[in-house]
Amino acid sequence: MSDTGKSTSGPPGAPPADAPTKTYDASCHCGAFKYSVTASPPLDDPNAALVECNCSICVSNGYLLIYVPNERIVFSNGSIEQFKKPTFTEQALPQLIQTMSPSLSTPNTSPTPTSPGRWIITEFGKPSVLRWEAFDPMAALSAGGVLIRILVAGIAGVDNIQRVGGYPHPLAKEPGFTPGYDLVGEIIALGDAVPKGRELNIGDRVAALSIFGAHASHIVLPHEEVMKLQHEDDLLKTCALPLNYMTSWGLLKHSGVDLPPGSAILIGSVSGGLGTAMAQLIKAFDMGIKMFGTCSPSKFDYVRSLGVEPLDRNSPNLVEQIHALTDGKGVDVAYDGVGSEKSVQDFLAATKQDVGKVVVFGVMGGIAADGSKMLANVDDLLEAILQPPRVSFWALDIEYPKKKEVAEFFTVVKKVREGKLNPVIAKLMRLSEAIEAHELLIHGSAIKGKMLFVVDEELAKTHGI
Repeated sequence: MSDTGKSTSGPPGAPPADAPTKTYDASCHCGAFKYSVTASPPLDDPNAALVECNCSICVSNGYLLIYVPNERIVFSNGSIEQFKKPTFTEQALPQLIQTMSPSLSTPNTSPTPTSPGRWIITEFGKPSVLRWEAFDPMAALSAGGVLIRILVAGIAGVDNIQRVGGYPHPLAKEPGFTPGYDLVGEIIALGDAVPKGRELNIGDRVAALSIFGAHASHIVLPHEEVMKLQHEDDLLKTCALPLNYMTSWGLLKHSGVDLPPGSAILIGSVSGGLGTAMAQLIKAFDMGIKMFGTCSPSKFDYVRSLGVEPLDRNSPNLVEQIHALTDGKGVDVAYDGVGSEKSVQDFLAATKQDVGKVVVFGVMGGIAADGSKMLANVDDLLEAILQPPRVSFWALDIEYPKKKEVAEFFTVVKKVREGKLNPVIAKLMRLSEAIEAHELLIHGSAIKGKMLFVVDEELAKTHGI
């Protein structure tokens, strides 16, 4: 705390009898306790000793504190004895006091490094529309909710789509929300209706597919949506899994295609987060699939290191190259994240005649080159390119953490724990660098794998950022 008026060495004694006074009505947050406070000197006096508190509630609401003697407080509802008595259980109160206050002010890498905050999309447009704001995460904690201090947050192409207003979700129809699809964090508070069967405790590490809200210092999520980790799990590698690796897993296993050993696939933008994840999963799980992938020539060596045969994404004879490499047959499945009419046409021509399939998993081609807007409605874009059954669209089931399919997430996590899967982290950034991160998403020239915000300051120092 810091004094904003005349300094005091502690709680004052009774003021002189002739000192000026003023009485103020007050209450606790919920109104259960009501009282009047007589301050001397009055709060508008330049000599008043006001104290600025740095807790999240006071910062968010602009509250200032004063010390007054007990005899200057008169209760009209409740009493000083009741006010001192904790309303939490004897077990919960020490736990809350011990973990809550430090966790809300634990240093982070945001523009407000010792208090909670979040990035807000103020209007749909370029990265410059992002603004940082302070908020009180405790205010959002519901009975069945989990308050998480975010340690690492994912950065993905879908953040681009959310920022320009193209993400098809009710919460993204209007600006004013926080982007950020995936995260790893630490539980710092639990709602009182979180079932004991979930075995969630304060201090546990969890992963989550939040869809919104991860580009922040804290987040509240329903308990059903968090996936409990082991404390020794690698935070960075694990944060790459909920979105990128699970999307790629679904494209391989649940997108309506059959890929037995010996199959051949074409992966569009293979050096990016999803393409890298797909290539790594195929190797980690010994799927026996021949991989080709498009990228810029500068990334050919990287792509070869993934076990993929690279092809120039701008080559005018891409289709001919694929057929030459597959004995004139083409690939069984082509995965397209651009989602333009040309990309779909080329990818379909690169598949086996009459039976090959294209699975579209993104519409990045529908974003203006400067990242300012969507060129068309997502539904209209898809309607123009989909040709069932050979050209289909697939998206990750965002409800999978609540379903039996969550077991597949932990199957992938196990591969990481065993050292058989080593997710590629393209770039680590501080949470304060959100605008720069979105600029990188637009251009994509330096992306090789998954980008992450390291939100926890100590973790950031560990990794030299």
